[in-house]
Amino acid sequence: MIRLALVGSGAYFLYPLYDNKIYFSHQETPENLNLISSSPSLSKGIFTPTPWLANGILQALFGSSKGELPGHTPYGKDFDYQREYIKLPDNGTISIDWAIHGEMDQNNKILIISPGLTGGSKSQYIRNAVEVAVEKGYRVAVVHGRGIHDNPLTSPKTNHCGLSSDLAFGIAHIHSKYPNAPLLGLGTSMGGNLMLKYAGETGKNCLLKGISVVSTPYNLPVVIKALGRAWPYAGFPEKYLLKNLRQNLQTNWQVLEEIGKESIDLEKALKAESVYEFDNLITCKIHQYETPDHYYQDASCVNYMKNIEIPTFALSSLDDPVVTSECIPYEEFKANPKLILGVTRTGGHVGWFNGMVTPRRWYAIPAIEFLDSVLGSS
Repeated sequence: MIRLALVGSGAYFLYPLYDNKIYFSHQETPENLNLISSSPSLSKGIFTPTPWLANGILQALFGSSKGELPGHTPYGKDFDYQREYIKLPDNGTISIDWAIHGEMDQNNKILIISPGLTGGSKSQYIRNAVEVAVEKGYRVAVVHGRGIHDNPLTSPKTNHCGLSSDLAFGIAHIHSKYPNAPLLGLGTSMGGNLMLKYAGETGKNCLLKGISVVSTPYNLPVVIKALGRAWPYAGFPEKYLLKNLRQNLQTNWQVLEEIGKESIDLEKALKAESVYEFDNLITCKIHQYETPDHYYQDASCVNYMKNIEIPTFALSSLDDPVVTSECIPYEEFKANPKLILGVTRTGGHVGWFNGMVTPRRWYAIPAIEFLDSVLGSS
């Protein structure tokens, strides 16, 4: 019995090393086939993970330890940014961190990055993408939501998973600043949800030429329901996300206390034992959703993907410990000729570490190669 268990666990962790293909779902249009063949990593069609990180939870644990070290490290460069604050019509504030690197003209291509729910320009998974984009000649703008990543909360409205109107405002601001520059988008995790939702909401009027998204929680009701499962990750993803939500709550405590009055129980939210409970106490109260289920359904990008009119590449991993593979909308990708989905056996959540001695995140390479292919084809 013990031998069988060891063999089974060994196969569970090592199988991704043998099944390292990228599985695509898309319509086989000339445009899609050209975009894939013009992107070296996608045309190669494989992702080989670090052998000792050949599982989603190992990728996640590494990413949250050595993979998140500050400053210049063997795992990624650091960048200096120039921050720009943007006032929203309701007096809220978003910010844009512009990566500082050399002189560029007004028409230089721009990569707009939308990070995860509580991430930002200093998060290493974002810096890894900035590094790839800079090497490929992009001006890089990282957009932060309300109250996120040292961005002040200046209105009663907080950031949430489906607040694509704020991202749209930031993109429009960048377009007005550089009207002749081609704009491309990269969304990670919840930022991917916002990017796809924005593209679907704007359709043919989208200001972006193309987008890439990774580890996207396409269907939030399915994702939230799976977060706290005992198998196979012992509820670790929910605990990790709750920790970040609590930290962000404490950062904005004073403002929320002033605006919340009797409608928001901050102390109770700080002790929430699930993301669902936290959203019921905070997000639903502030944004006037009847229930978290209503909020999750309304915020899910899967409802808008049929309306996307620009070339789009999405990368997902079947062993993502945060975004369950059950939420990947294969049919939506096959129904819209503008969408291309790439799925790997392993990769974790915004991870895809490869290399033996000093693993580096690989996800930004195919994501940005695809965007360069979009520019080349246009």
